[in-house]
Amino acid sequence: PRAGLQVEVDPVSLEATAREPGSGVLRQMARLHANLLIPGRLGRQIIGWFGVAMLVLGVSGLVLWWPKRDRWRAAFVVKRGAGRLRLLRDLHGAVGIWTLLVFLLVTFSGVFLAFPQSTGAVIASVFPARDLRAAIFAARVEPRGGAERIGIDRAIELARAAIPDGRLVSVALPVRPEQPYRIGLLPADYAEGGPIAWVLIDPWSARVLEILHPRDYTTGETIMAWQHGLHEGAGLGPIWRGLVFMSGFLPPLFVVTGIWMWLLKRRARRVATSRYRAAAFAEAAD
Repeated sequence: PRAGLQVEVDPVSLEATAREPGSGVLRQMARLHANLLIPGRLGRQIIGWFGVAMLVLGVSGLVLWWPKRDRWRAAFVVKRGAGRLRLLRDLHGAVGIWTLLVFLLVTFSGVFLAFPQSTGAVIASVFPARDLRAAIFAARVEPRGGAERIGIDRAIELARAAIPDGRLVSVALPVRPEQPYRIGLLPADYAEGGPIAWVLIDPWSARVLEILHPRDYTTGETIMAWQHGLHEGAGLGPIWRGLVFMSGFLPPLFVVTGIWMWLLKRRARRVATSRYRAAAFAEAAD
């Protein structure tokens, strides 16, 4: 089926511009990051399993980095004037330990976005929580024969009355008679990119069906609600955004330094083996 259009409305002039959702370089880069440009669930699952592998590498790297009792200070720094192999090892280890928490948080949030149900079930097994996304989409209303469904303006008005300090960020229209309006509002005490409060509006009775507000979330629900913002570097200020931006350079850094160390060690082993064989041959010749 043909994809829908994205309509952007200028809040000042009210001028509307429609465009294909897949157009633009940034959009294509976002799709590459999210699903490798592979349509359907396959691409997202591949990205998700890459994330799982990165989590395993991060945890195993911590185990391999763990220093001996008298080496703790050296394990956090890059030694000045170190040789090539020592420099690579220090760079790999020191950068890794200083950025490990950000690396694991961003990677885990990516895995959550790829596998929200499976990862959410794991979180809920530790911290009791509802599947908020499923609850929002599963909400149903009872169509009334002969009644006229309220318009979008009235639905937004009811949502704003329920959460007066909220800023409108999302409106999901009902596409079937039994579906409610889903109005997303950003509470005043949350920054852009933070968890959204959802107000479900019955379009037939013009009443609020349910309010899902971040302040009422359980610990598990709060963890799940923050995953999107954590991954995008949103909702927690410029420092976190900067850290998330820098975390994008970590995988290539670890790959390059790791492969380089492996090649140097491999070459060193070959040289040592050649010298041993040469010495053994010379000894046998004597």
